[in-house]
Amino acid sequence: MTNTPRYTHENINMEKWNCLIDEEIKYSVDAGFRHDLNSFMQELEENNNSLEWQAFPIEEIVSRKWVAAKIADVEEYSERIFEQFISLIGKEDMPQKVLLRKTLHKNSNILTNDYALVAWSIRIISKAIESDNLNKYNPEIMSFEFLKEIVQFSQYQDGPLQVQEFLASHGISLVIEKHLTGTKFNGASLITSTGIPVIGLTLLYDRVDNFWFTLIHELAHVWKHLHGNDDLYIDFFGGNDKNHIDSPEEQEADQIAKDTLIPTNYLSHIVFVSHTSNDVEQLANELNIHPAIIAGRIRFDNQLWNKLGEYVNGQSVRALFKNSGWN
Repeated sequence: MTNTPRYTHENINMEKWNCLIDEEIKYSVDAGFRHDLNSFMQELEENNNSLEWQAFPIEEIVSRKWVAAKIADVEEYSERIFEQFISLIGKEDMPQKVLLRKTLHKNSNILTNDYALVAWSIRIISKAIESDNLNKYNPEIMSFEFLKEIVQFSQYQDGPLQVQEFLASHGISLVIEKHLTGTKFNGASLITSTGIPVIGLTLLYDRVDNFWFTLIHELAHVWKHLHGNDDLYIDFFGGNDKNHIDSPEEQEADQIAKDTLIPTNYLSHIVFVSHTSNDVEQLANELNIHPAIIAGRIRFDNQLWNKLGEYVNGQSVRALFKNSGWN
């Protein structure tokens, strides 16, 4: 009788495997076990689920100036550069904990490079730690009233900058950082080991309405779903519905964002029938929010992507944030 292999397709998390081994991106945790699933799982366990530093996008980390190193040094000193990079967040949030201890909650099944996600997470944690204007966070501040107060900043041209300062005054770090190659997402939320809620936005789509929806969605995760430092939410708003993972947490965060941006009792407003510029501006003035939020809701609900483009397009959020990877 032949022995049954310990590692089979039936007893591993295939979704995690497919995320780790991405043929399109051409990388793996260990290239030597790239095409041998059972050997890969055994290797992963024997090494205590350790991460391979060679799989991290070291060259892009250097080119983005996340560490003080030169591209010419990458080939010879990659491991030293990697150690320098992870040291930015100290021992408590080592990458093993960022990826393996944290549970990654993704709202899309589009494959992403998990090592690039970890590197990006390290970056936003390090920027949050570096911030010198963060007050102590009190979870009791989270409420619909608090979120609605945040949305009021949208009416100003520099509202994203103002809300970043406002959140810092309440102990929440808002970090803007372009995504890394091999990833495609709009925002993420986590809590550090020291209790700092961190929201990272990539500004994947440079639109005012997308900025505010993503921000409130991530704040909803902080409020309702991040009660410890073991979870990391990664959210992508775009693509086909078939790629969307509709978990209860994502449903709740989506609904909170929608209800905060435009309260349910205002959905009977004439603008949601007329779709005219005058009505968009009238309701925006009434709610003290940016008209792009209303225009974006009309476009999304009705799949009218060519409608009201004057409010949604041509207003850059990226230009407000220096050193975010977009400038």
